[in-house]
Amino acid sequence: MSSRNLKWKLAQFFELKWWQFYFKGKEKVAYLNWKKNYWKSVFKQTEIYESIQPSDTILELGCGPAGCFIYFNQNKIVAVDPLLQSYQNSLSFFKPNEYPNTQFITSSIEKASIQKQFDVILCFNAINHVKDIELSLNKLCKWLKPEGKVFLSVDAHNHSFFKTIFHAIPGDILHPHQYTLQEYIELCSNAGLKHSETILLKKERIFSHYLLLLKH
Repeated sequence: MSSRNLKWKLAQFFELKWWQFYFKGKEKVAYLNWKKNYWKSVFKQTEIYESIQPSDTILELGCGPAGCFIYFNQNKIVAVDPLLQSYQNSLSFFKPNEYPNTQFITSSIEKASIQKQFDVILCFNAINHVKDIELSLNKLCKWLKPEGKVFLSVDAHNHSFFKTIFHAIPGDILHPHQYTLQEYIELCSNAGLKHSETILLKKERIFSHYLLLLKH
């Protein structure tokens, strides 16, 4: 097994364990209400809140068990995540049939077979979880309509010194990829996505959390 495959499989294993631990003891309705308010607060910081219309089709990549799909209940959504079946089996709060406007696909981004394009692509806290980031961004670009928009969140290293350490340990087992903000922007550009804006969501000592607005 290659180093890349091993890192990805370990990250997926611990991602599921993290969710199981995180949700332990939480009440479903209270948690989902909190999560909807969380998404609303994030969207109000960004262009997302104003720019998505009810008629827009949305692709959410790396949606997790409580992604943006829980908020956009008027849009037609396709939500993709490799752990969806595991979430359904082990997390009581995730019930796909409670989101009739959303088509769930259990797949990695790299292996997802989607034969249409979307007005909006959302990818929050997911692109550094993938196995092959270049292929994932290329497919993301392919799924975007010519006038569509991408909202891509990234956890970017503030210091190259810590990035080197995290690569070697790894210090962040849930995230196989470790990049600076500029490196993420360059990866997107190489995939054919034009960077139009960067929004700082949260600044921390080692990482900062950004939202990249991308177009063709």
